[in-house]
Amino acid sequence: MPLDLPPPEAFRSVVGQYQVRKSAQQAQTQPESSDTSNIPSDHLQIQHKPLLPPAGIYLQSMAQVEQILQELVQSAFPELVKEKLVLQPLQSRDVFFQSNFKPLSVLSQKPVYVIQVNPALFERQLPLPAARAILAHELAHTLDYHRHGLGGLAKVGWQVLFHNQHYEYRTDLQAIARGFGEGLIAYREWVYQQIPAADLAKKQKTYYQPAQIRQLMHLWEQAQAAGQAKSTLQNWLKAPPFLP
Repeated sequence: MPLDLPPPEAFRSVVGQYQVRKSAQQAQTQPESSDTSNIPSDHLQIQHKPLLPPAGIYLQSMAQVEQILQELVQSAFPELVKEKLVLQPLQSRDVFFQSNFKPLSVLSQKPVYVIQVNPALFERQLPLPAARAILAHELAHTLDYHRHGLGGLAKVGWQVLFHNQHYEYRTDLQAIARGFGEGLIAYREWVYQQIPAADLAKKQKTYYQPAQIRQLMHLWEQAQAAGQAKSTLQNWLKAPPFLP
């Protein structure tokens, strides 16, 4: 079923709208002195809501998440076009998106990968560019599971448990290299305002912060201009920048 998604230019326009709106909100608080039809329908499944077109500039429904995921798989993660993704709700006080897989399915020839989304965020005005970027981050996790296969999933689990900052930095780098840096900045700025203060320091330590992402975007642009994008990403994935 063809999806009527906005073109990339529309999302860039949305970023501008969000930044203007954000600037206006900040000014009020300061003193005066200062075509996815090629994807088989069973590759993305949703259990409880019909597919609806995006509305407004904020993420508003699971159906909208599904639509964005299909577009991202087609445009940014073609390695996953033939894989099966399932969208599921997630309950958490500080986690809004998560990538996983159905454990028993990895024993088969057709693993089932899961993207989990916390429905609470639909009432919290997450900008669409930020949503696209964090979903790209989660799809980078999914791609990692897919590439490692059954034999490598134990290694992935070890990294998550004992080297989580290294693992999440590498996943952020994949999203940045695929063009989602600005959206990732918007997501981090949004999520810092949503989680309990006790969890903020951990979140800031585990994932790249906005200033670091901006530096990485600049370095990535330089690498692309010099024709060194492939080798730069390979080096980053071996030793992610800004690790303590």
